[in-house]
Amino acid sequence: MMLSKAAQYMHGHLKGEDSDFRSVSIDTRSLQAGALYLAIKGDRFDGHDFVEQAMQNGASACVVEKYSAINKDQKPLVEVEDTRIALGLLASAWKKQYQPLCVAITGSSGKTTVKEMVAAILNLAGQTLATKGNLNNDIGVPLTLLRLKESDKYAVIELGASAEGEIEYTSKLVCPDVALITNIAPAHIEGFGSIEAISRAKSEIFEGLVENGTAIINLDEPFNTEWEEKLVNKAVFKVSSDFKDEADLWLDNIVIQKEGSSNFQIKSRATVLDIQLKLLGEHNAHNALLAAAVAKVFGVKDEHIVKGLENIKPVPGRLNPLPGIKKLKIIDDSYNANPSSVKAALNLLSNCSDKTAVILGDMAELGKNSPELHKEIGEWAAKKNILQLVAIGQYAKYVAEGFGQQAVVFLNQGEAINQLPKILEDGATVLIKGSRSAQMENIVNTLINKELK
Repeated sequence: MMLSKAAQYMHGHLKGEDSDFRSVSIDTRSLQAGALYLAIKGDRFDGHDFVEQAMQNGASACVVEKYSAINKDQKPLVEVEDTRIALGLLASAWKKQYQPLCVAITGSSGKTTVKEMVAAILNLAGQTLATKGNLNNDIGVPLTLLRLKESDKYAVIELGASAEGEIEYTSKLVCPDVALITNIAPAHIEGFGSIEAISRAKSEIFEGLVENGTAIINLDEPFNTEWEEKLVNKAVFKVSSDFKDEADLWLDNIVIQKEGSSNFQIKSRATVLDIQLKLLGEHNAHNALLAAAVAKVFGVKDEHIVKGLENIKPVPGRLNPLPGIKKLKIIDDSYNANPSSVKAALNLLSNCSDKTAVILGDMAELGKNSPELHKEIGEWAAKKNILQLVAIGQYAKYVAEGFGQQAVVFLNQGEAINQLPKILEDGATVLIKGSRSAQMENIVNTLINKELK
């Protein structure tokens, strides 16, 4: 794209000679020669401090805010009011050039797994762009859109939020043909204030739907009626496990294997798909239903749906089975945690073997209800007959209170790392889970057998 055209899209002013650029970057460490560098301001950094470095690394031009003290005599600059907004404007314009069939996905948990499932299916039908990792905020979404190529037939975009208004903004950048919410749970409730506010924030995803776009509504979610009321001039495709008579696509005959994988059927009025899913946990069968719904709306062949789902592998840190020391069977679910995802993981663990243990870190951003919600997790683990529970962190005592006297509590990871290899029973199946801030991957690295991984 030419700088002059980009400047128009970003409502900016080009200073210096016009030229083209080949990519967009906000990080001088990964910037490629010929890239357009945007100087983004973050909570802990200011990209304007790295403009000179970007130019030395081969940037074709830099986008800066008008009032920044940048040397105007070097390479071309595009001056804008706000570089974060400029990034979004540029990404929106870039996406409009190509118009792939696009799905946007959000939810309290499961959105990354559903994104990976959808991408695995769609890749069998045509070249597909998908969000990398969890680049799902007001910076990550535009950077994903700016990776679009003319050859991409589909785009699968994950949207996240920690406050109301964020998903409406990114959804309107994406302009999806299909949008869905995986579920609503008290994740980030400290920022939102209530479960109702979380539902409102997630349902903003429908604001960006194209005219005559399709909303996939999960009838099993309690807020589905409120979501549907927002959908004016939009198609609705309904999925369910419980309300099969009202659904367009539903889940049936789920059988959970001893090791945690599942067999099930995805049914419509016209078809029955038999699925053998390698991912652990019954909740992943429900995630697969959502992914299949996207494929159905896009008209993807049934054989692609079956093959895509059956070939998908675990996402690192999300119910990923690993061999451990002392013949432990590690289930690495360390990437993140909220009450509903922890309960789903404990449900899985309870069916895995007769010798089970769970190591839990704190769940973050739960606000004033943190003690109560952590205690509830301990109670849930006790109901599921988990034999051994280890809790680590600020709220560990509340988890232990819910579980009972057999619980082991560590205030910090250092103590836990020293003691866990001694106290875990040989051959046990061990679930490891906690919020991102708990850094439970450190516990995983302590307990896995690196020679067998």
